[in-house]
Amino acid sequence: MHFADHPLVESPSVMKPKVDTTPKATLPSVMETTLMEKSLTAYHLNPLFRWMSVVMGESEAQRMFLLFKVGTSKAYGGSTVFWQVDHMGQVRAGKVMGYDPKTGHRIKEPKPQVAWVHSLMGIKMELRQCFFGEHLLKAQSTKQVVIVESEKSALICAWKMPQYIWLATGGLYNLKPSEALRGRDVILIPDLGAEESWREKMEQLKPICKSVTLSDSLTKIATEDQKKAGLDIADFLLTEPTAGMVIEDMKSRYPELADFILALQLTPISTSEGIPDGWRMPVQKSDDSTPLITN
Repeated sequence: MHFADHPLVESPSVMKPKVDTTPKATLPSVMETTLMEKSLTAYHLNPLFRWMSVVMGESEAQRMFLLFKVGTSKAYGGSTVFWQVDHMGQVRAGKVMGYDPKTGHRIKEPKPQVAWVHSLMGIKMELRQCFFGEHLLKAQSTKQVVIVESEKSALICAWKMPQYIWLATGGLYNLKPSEALRGRDVILIPDLGAEESWREKMEQLKPICKSVTLSDSLTKIATEDQKKAGLDIADFLLTEPTAGMVIEDMKSRYPELADFILALQLTPISTSEGIPDGWRMPVQKSDDSTPLITN
């Protein structure tokens, strides 16, 4: 009679069992290493590589790309793939981005050229990002770690200051606690204008890191215009043009000089600041059939 008199209450025979609604932890998906390795080529189609070859020379650009696992994609008519490989050597993801090969700037118009490898290939996966460059931590356990936002900046900084391990978050809001940083001495160098956001995130890193500090060096030296532009550390490192950048500027202004440099296969001899202070002729190798001096 009780259930007949109280129709809003289900009878025991039809009462539904309780369902555990606790969110289940999911493991991050990983991608095939071979897929990444196959992309570490065709750099002549890679717009960022072409620009960085001017900045640091082709051999150095290739060394940095291979060290950081930067690949090439056919997307957007040729683009750059920043592979995210975690400290266990697992490939978490590949971010595809388009760049202007002449300026090294991202292409954002008419719409941003950015995508994920798994999306372009129709691969379903549980994306959980890691730091760009994270795979370098395991082999270099004593080096101080510096974290920046941009992958491109991490490449430039690692070339300029190899005494540190350079990582990139790949986005303003991607700075998060990670087991990869456990017991490490970490320095954060945010883009101008992002200092407070990263200062708050820094508190989350303290229980994991041996030490963590936020550098305000850029803020101290930046002009108001530079702050408004949101420049990062790589922008300041390239304030003084490298030898390759000077040459490209000379070639654009004096086309006849470009032909001369190409004909003689001249390469710049750089000072410690990266400015060319002379020219190097190619070394001619001798063999039995080609004498160094002919009549």
